[in-house]
Amino acid sequence: APNARSAEILGMIKNDENWRELTEQKYFDLLEKVRSGEVRKVLVVGDYAVANQDLNDSFIEGVRAASCSVQITTRPVQAKEGADALLGTRAVARVVLPGRIVHERQGMMINKDRRLQRLQAILTAPEEVIADWKVLKMIAEKNGKSILPSEISTEREIWKIIQSKVGQFKDYSYAAIGDKGKQL
Repeated sequence: APNARSAEILGMIKNDENWRELTEQKYFDLLEKVRSGEVRKVLVVGDYAVANQDLNDSFIEGVRAASCSVQITTRPVQAKEGADALLGTRAVARVVLPGRIVHERQGMMINKDRRLQRLQAILTAPEEVIADWKVLKMIAEKNGKSILPSEISTEREIWKIIQSKVGQFKDYSYAAIGDKGKQL
């Protein structure tokens, strides 16, 4: 629900009564494209981006058939193969990168109740574990794309860009959001 709320507010999904069904249908359509081998590059961010019940052998074969497959995960890589793997993409992705657990992350989030909240890291991530957004930025740049200006180096700087592009957030500085957050 938090990711869906953010996607809704950022205009990535429609805010109507059947948004869950529409979003779920897009997910199933993408699963089928991976299974059929139609998807040539696969990027899975997070441990539960693909539901365990959707990790069948044809999905795993589709990931294997892709020319590029990358997984960012907070969990140790499993040696298991096939649909019985805890997260099959970890067993078959060509590149597996460590991700930060929620207690190592910082930035902003919108919860399921449409409350904007700051995330404060309470644990220090291991040195080799780079923030997901930095990894995504590097992957984009290696593929000739730019998702953030090159000088961006902190979550706070990303938030300033979001404030400038999404009018609903223009008055919500880190200080204004405070420790308790703001209802949107």
